[in-house]
Amino acid sequence: MPSSSGSIFRARKRPNTGNSSTSDDTIGVATDSSNGNNTTRGTINSSKAARELTKNKKYCVSRLPALPSVLENSQPSEVLNAYSDHESNYSLVVNENTINVWSYKSTDPSPLAIQFPIESGNSAPLLPLAILTKPSSGTSQDPGLVIIYSNTGKVKFYESVQHAPALGLINDKSLELTIPINSGRGEYITLAENVEPAGIVVATSWKRCILISLRDFKSKPSLSTIELLNSSGISRLFLLKPKDEIVSIKSGKLTNHGMTQEIIIQDSAGAFNLFTYQLLSANGNPYVEKKLSFKQHLSSYVENSVDGYLPGSSLNIKFLDLWPLLNYDGVYLGLCDINESMKSGGSKNLLLLTLKIDSTGVLLYGSHKLLRYEPDSIESSTNKPKLFLPKPGKTAFITLDNTVIITDIDTSYIENPTTFSYYKPRWEDVIRLKSSVEVIGLGYENQSSNSNPAILIISKNFGVLRVERFPEIESTDDSQDPTDPLLIVKSHIEQGIFYADSTEIEFDIYREVPQSVLIFAMEKVVKEIINSTSPYLPSFLPSTAAFLNQKSKLYQELISYSERNFTSICPKIVPKIVEYLEKVEAAENLWAYVDENHEVKKILESVVKSSDLSLSETGDVLRQYFSKGVESINGVLTDLIVQLASTGYSLTSLTDLIVKVTYNGIYLNEAKYIINHPEYPITKLWIYDTELVVRIDEIFTKEYYHSKGTILTESRSVNLIKLTEVLYYFVTNAIRYMQFYDKESPQLVEYAKWFKERKHQWIDALLKNFLSKEALSIAERYRDFSSVAFVLDTERSKIVDKNSREYNEVTDKYAYFFDEYKYDFASNLYDYYLKNDKIQPLLLDFTNHKAYLNEFLQKGSYKTTTVAWIRYLLDQDFGKASESLVKSATHSKHDNLDNKELKYSLAKLSAIATKGTNKANTKLIDELLSQSENSLVSIRCQSKLRESLLRDFHGEAKVLNFDLAVNSYTNPSVDFGTKTKLLEDSFKALIDNKQLSSLELINWLTLIKPSVLGNNGFVYALKVAAVETNERKYQYFAQLIWLRLITVADDWSILNKDNLGSSTDIQVQDRIRKTVLFHTLKEISLDSRLVSQLRSLIIEKGFDDEEEDDIDVKEFNEQLLAQLDSLREGYDFEDWLQSIEQDVKNNLV
Repeated sequence: MPSSSGSIFRARKRPNTGNSSTSDDTIGVATDSSNGNNTTRGTINSSKAARELTKNKKYCVSRLPALPSVLENSQPSEVLNAYSDHESNYSLVVNENTINVWSYKSTDPSPLAIQFPIESGNSAPLLPLAILTKPSSGTSQDPGLVIIYSNTGKVKFYESVQHAPALGLINDKSLELTIPINSGRGEYITLAENVEPAGIVVATSWKRCILISLRDFKSKPSLSTIELLNSSGISRLFLLKPKDEIVSIKSGKLTNHGMTQEIIIQDSAGAFNLFTYQLLSANGNPYVEKKLSFKQHLSSYVENSVDGYLPGSSLNIKFLDLWPLLNYDGVYLGLCDINESMKSGGSKNLLLLTLKIDSTGVLLYGSHKLLRYEPDSIESSTNKPKLFLPKPGKTAFITLDNTVIITDIDTSYIENPTTFSYYKPRWEDVIRLKSSVEVIGLGYENQSSNSNPAILIISKNFGVLRVERFPEIESTDDSQDPTDPLLIVKSHIEQGIFYADSTEIEFDIYREVPQSVLIFAMEKVVKEIINSTSPYLPSFLPSTAAFLNQKSKLYQELISYSERNFTSICPKIVPKIVEYLEKVEAAENLWAYVDENHEVKKILESVVKSSDLSLSETGDVLRQYFSKGVESINGVLTDLIVQLASTGYSLTSLTDLIVKVTYNGIYLNEAKYIINHPEYPITKLWIYDTELVVRIDEIFTKEYYHSKGTILTESRSVNLIKLTEVLYYFVTNAIRYMQFYDKESPQLVEYAKWFKERKHQWIDALLKNFLSKEALSIAERYRDFSSVAFVLDTERSKIVDKNSREYNEVTDKYAYFFDEYKYDFASNLYDYYLKNDKIQPLLLDFTNHKAYLNEFLQKGSYKTTTVAWIRYLLDQDFGKASESLVKSATHSKHDNLDNKELKYSLAKLSAIATKGTNKANTKLIDELLSQSENSLVSIRCQSKLRESLLRDFHGEAKVLNFDLAVNSYTNPSVDFGTKTKLLEDSFKALIDNKQLSSLELINWLTLIKPSVLGNNGFVYALKVAAVETNERKYQYFAQLIWLRLITVADDWSILNKDNLGSSTDIQVQDRIRKTVLFHTLKEISLDSRLVSQLRSLIIEKGFDDEEEDDIDVKEFNEQLLAQLDSLREGYDFEDWLQSIEQDVKNNLV
């Protein structure tokens, strides 16, 4: 087979130095790669084995251990050129002084390096080229070396790199020659390629190609040249530099028992030249068989065939490399840069073309546009893209500076020419090296019995890197598409975290990936890590702790990777990663605890066995669980806590376990990754899938809150602080989540109520154990200002001397919270004072923040009005005081009548005091004055009723019960059942001196015996009705009272004609004047508004009680209306009513 062992070796410019090498023309050996003066080699890791930098199912990148001193001691500004030869397993590096050759497969980190000097007179701007050759027969397997001076054309050949001195080849002039190049007119050698057995082919800047034969027909070293390709005469005549260049020189088929060889030369413009070279002739000299050689121009064929080509546009096609597919006759794989310059905006494309080329023409089999690179990087690259196609020719490697694109080759359409199909690679991926890796040379390796197809990357600062492609494993599973972007993205993410320590590989994703693909890939990676199903993880490790720690580090690295690469979707993916990180670290802390406690370990094992996890019954249950099952850590932990608590396990030890798992494993990760990221959505903590928080609170209460007089050890104090932090965070997180996503949830009300109740105990436990500083810090952190107020008030209440330093320190703390949190803190402080009935500090302290107090009093509910009026009175703001007093008295459910009377009285006085001032809002003041006066009427009427009922008991309310009150003090003309229905519900409030509703009070005033109140019961009832502001209600109340007065208060049998007939005029008048009706009309002075309602009742023979929702009252009304009809019919009651009214009127005069 022909050799292509030397990948294209391009000339590089020398550094701008004034001195050339001072070395003599001798060969040296360098074995020590250390240099005490060198400080730039921190990235080198001397190892006796290749270090794996990254790997997946498709490929592996490793760094070979052998590192010669020329690389280890290189300086950043130094220009180096290098390549590797796969047949000899040697590499070489050229600098301005020497050529260094070493075995790159050596396991010695400081390998034997053979140094060949560069001629001292070589001061040209280009470094020499050097090519390794096959060893001569009969010698060792060490390769030979050809040195080519690019600017002069001088060639030196060393038959064996290791035995050159022994063989006498150092200064052997027979092993030197000079290639005829016109260096004086600007021609120089641009590249060289080993095409043995033919020799070495070099290309010049004038596109001339010259074959250097290394041996004669007897295989003895002998140098000679044959010009294969001439440049155009015009270029030579006018010294024009060709716009294109030779980009590929390859050895083709070797036939005729090794005597006939194809040499393929490709230029960037598309000119393809195939030379048939006969290694032996009749006279023993090799020659080019011109009849079997041919030339084709590929560009025109490509223009007419490439998919996506638009007629009328211009394709700028530039060939970059070409390789023969040696398994197929005349088939080649080309790498092209195609610029569709006429398209809108332009389009740069890097294409792989599969071409059938022979003397009759060119056939394009297929094309594939490479996707995993940045198009603009082609122009900006230091080295042009190169193609490598190692045997067996199924995988192509494309290099572009620090990028390696790997793609599988689909040759099915070549093998089955009758089937039409487009070129479609089965798989494509990209490997990117970090910018710190300076690539100075390349090479490749064919597949062999002990190696996979690979390319070699020689870097100045990291040595030789090997990128190998693994054999494709045939799979019966057709569901996975190897070109699926999900698999590629997932692989890159996995490599980025499992090989995060690699300083050579750039794992960050540089191209846009669909969000759905990223999220799905992340979910798979996260799940596979925790379940130990990732291809990068074993099922378990001998050390469970080490295995969990490894997973923890992977999740942490995954978070960092996401923050670098997927900023826009971090809010969607990071919280989920953190959840799994917390589960792993919770499990890690749990394992660390139980691993040293046999008793707890046994209980944990029983808990795990009783869970629903699918674990092998024969293996180590806990090892299996902590390796594969920790996703369910929440349930297992909760059950473990319950079990330990029920068995009487030490509360202190149990608390220690809870703190280690929840604080170290969960809270610290929330604090690190979630809390300080407001852009992340509020998520429900995974611990809420069980009652873990409730169980933790129970342990907390027993351990700390109910412990009496116990002085805590330092560790218990620390655990108290941490557990308080945990409880605060867990519960507030749940409340915030429900407030955001489910405001109407009844569970939210329960959680908020539970939190209010429990947090006081948590903070109080800290205070009882002299941890007020920590309590204040936690309360502040969670903006729990009511607890802040509690802590500060507790601290201040313990200080007697208000002039002491301690008191001033507490005062400064108050000032800090006022200044830092303003009204948020102030309102909670004032609310705390209100709830704890600390009115004096509420109203008189912190006068420099009086504006917050005024805002609080104005915004406040009923509760603030109970004290606001005091502040307003102190400020002489009588208008606000009146309004506050009215609100307080009106909405108070706890004030008794005396308090309400006082408030309404003060409100009335305040309203009167405000009248006529500049601050007065006349309408509001009038309303407040009216409401105060009206309320006082009702209150005073009720007070008189209560006093009358309790008169016989010396005011002792406890003595009077309902039955006694009804039997002794209510009107006997109303049946007991009706009175019970109407009066029983309000009796307790009446006796407790709480204000009744208007209807309740009217019921009592109208159903009480008239004598109890000196016949004034109905008078008071009408006064209550008269202050009703709703006209419809007023009319109903008034007519209801008149109805009851007429029907149940008096005995109207005196109007019977028989009684009238037997009585004198004076007797009749006297009886009428003794009626409650007469007394009531007289007491109200025949108030026209009230009397009009009496007339309406009589004239309309009824009233509207539709708004009455008390069925018992309605039924009673119907009974009384029937009695009224009887009176009307039996006694001419309407006339008598008019007569009574007139008599009252006469009596009033």
